[in-house]
Amino acid sequence: MRIWMKLAVGCGISLAVLLALSVLAYRTQNALEETSNRVTSTHKLIETLGGVHTHLLEVESYQRRYLLSGDEKCLASYASSRAELDADLQELESLTAGDVAKQRRLREIQDNRKTRIESLDEGIGVRKEKGLEAAGLHVAQGAGVQATQRVVDDVEQMIKDEKANLAARQADAQAKRDTVYASVT
Repeated sequence: MRIWMKLAVGCGISLAVLLALSVLAYRTQNALEETSNRVTSTHKLIETLGGVHTHLLEVESYQRRYLLSGDEKCLASYASSRAELDADLQELESLTAGDVAKQRRLREIQDNRKTRIESLDEGIGVRKEKGLEAAGLHVAQGAGVQATQRVVDDVEQMIKDEKANLAARQADAQAKRDTVYASVT
């Protein structure tokens, strides 16, 4: 074989290897980007679930403050926290779109939130119409407390599940980063 043939074969093999490595790196980089996006989405979901928990407790706190004090300013804070709670639930709808199990759990959270808000609103109405003592009796009945606990339990379970997903996704992302690094070096 002549020297130019050897060079042509060597260049062809080198080019084929380079092309194969480029394709591998490209595909792995795309997979890494997708995994990173899923990690980011999972972080946002966990953060929003935390917001649901916090805002539900704030709504209850402002309602209690109003029941005890009769101060209308508490109702403004109650309404603000309630709007934030609703915004968090709407964000969760968007973040869980396409995941049937998460959407089912989210519907349970929304149903229990509705039950709890109705009970809180009822307590506010009792305080306005009948005064502090009647509001105290309403609270003592414990109406809606179970709904709050169900929301908290569902939110905590979703956070636990998402943290497990997050750990798996982070491990997957690291493995893909290692693959990209190994294919380039």
